[in-house]
Amino acid sequence: MSTPATGSSSSEPTPRRPCPAPPPNAARTPFPRPTDRSVPEGDPAMAENTALEFFDDREKGNLLARVDGRTAGVIAYFVMDGTPAALVAVHTVVEPEHRGKGFAGALVQEFYAMAGREGVPVVPLCPYAAKWALGHPDQAPVAPAELVEQAKQQLKSHPEL
Repeated sequence: MSTPATGSSSSEPTPRRPCPAPPPNAARTPFPRPTDRSVPEGDPAMAENTALEFFDDREKGNLLARVDGRTAGVIAYFVMDGTPAALVAVHTVVEPEHRGKGFAGALVQEFYAMAGREGVPVVPLCPYAAKWALGHPDQAPVAPAELVEQAKQQLKSHPEL
């Protein structure tokens, strides 16, 4: 009879020790969920096949997506002060009845296209926009790190943006 690699001659498994509890102030990293993807949820063709219209309300800092004249989603943003100017995406929201149809991805795609038409970079502080950009490097150029830091500072000093 051979001896197990652990050096124990017993055939019973070694009892497991419990994992130590994390410190109370430790940051928790959630397990990846099926929705944590680098591509937008839903079928992008659904957004393409829906009469989705975009409206830039620059004064309020909202890029709206509308279906049949009603708002289906919005990107809240601001125009960064200074040179170079940039469009800074802060938050993306899609109405519950339109979720899973690719509207959020279509909004972010239009946001990048709008910035491209204006010749300014995008700083995606919105987590969804940042994740979308990672999955679409051909459509979403990476903003320089110093520009991202400037946008974060401007948002921090003006939380109403």
